[in-house]
Parts: sequence; structure tokens; C-alpha cells
Amino acid sequence: MELMTIRSGSNANCVYIKKDGYGILIDAGVGPRTLASALRAAGSDISRVAAIFITHEHIDHIRGLETITNRYHIPVFANEATLYAIEARLPGIDSSAFYTLPTGANAVCPDLQVTSFKTPHDACGSVGFRFNFSDGSALGYATDIGYITKGIANALFGCQTVILESNYDVQL
Repeated sequence: MELMTIRSGSNANCVYIKKDGYGILIDAGVGPRTLASALRAAGSDISRVAAIFITHEHIDHIRGLETITNRYHIPVFANEATLYAIEARLPGIDSSAFYTLPTGANAVCPDLQVTSFKTPHDACGSVGFRFNFSDGSALGYATDIGYITKGIANALFGCQTVILESNYDVQL
């Protein structure tokens, strides 16, 4: 497994995970040119992206999603509340690529099981993800959290790699 943080912060968020010739994205807060450049640097390209998993609907996590989805028809996974909010925010998006992944449920990609878990954030259905690969390795991802809940700790327990971003303050 290879991991590349393409962007992380208040302006854009996007992570690329590459495994056995294909990849997945977590969030799509970057445009297609930035994404293409980053994927080239990782020895990949957009045609090898099998899926996009969305943590929540804030613009810094979905800014490039409409263009990427409409142009490349990559499957997009998120919970129902997040998908609904994305459609409201990006009315031109091709929602035929949307797949509902209820919070706490699993999705299966080639050699990969993805489980979402609830995160504390001011979005309608904010989640993190745990990626379990067929070789037994696991990666956890939680963004925009101000603290770690018991649910997050349980979801990330046993992961060899964990990415946390903690720039959210509940009081603010």
C-alpha cells in the first residue's frame, strides 16, 4: 500500500491510496489538474482510481468532485445525508455515480473492505474510514475532528497506519 496526502487543510483535502495497481481517493477537494499532477508524481493516473470516498460535504472536501465525477464517472461512496448535501451544493454533478454507504456499513472494492464510522464535526453526516486490505493491513482516516471519541478509537484500533486531522473546535 502507498499513501499520498495530496492536500490537507482548510482550502482542500484529498488523499490517494494506491494498492496493487489501482487507487482510491478520500475526498476530492482538489481540481482535476492538481489531482492529475499528484497522481503522476505517485506513478499513477486518474484511470486507475477505482472509487472516491467522501467524509463530508464541506467545500474543501468536495471542490473538485463535480468535475472529476462528470468527466471520469468514478464511483462516489458516502452516506445518504452527505450525498444529499453534495447534490444540493453541486447541482450539476452526475449523481448516477453515487453509491450510498451508510455510516457503520462496509463497502467492498477489489482486495479491500471499507468501513465508515461517525466523527464529531458540523456536517450533516461526517464520517471517517477504516480500510482493511486483503493482506491484513489496515489504514484509518479521520479528518476535521476536535477530539477522539470512543467510536473513533474503536474503529482505528489495530490499524498499522492512521491519518488524523484535528482542526475542528466544537465550541467555535
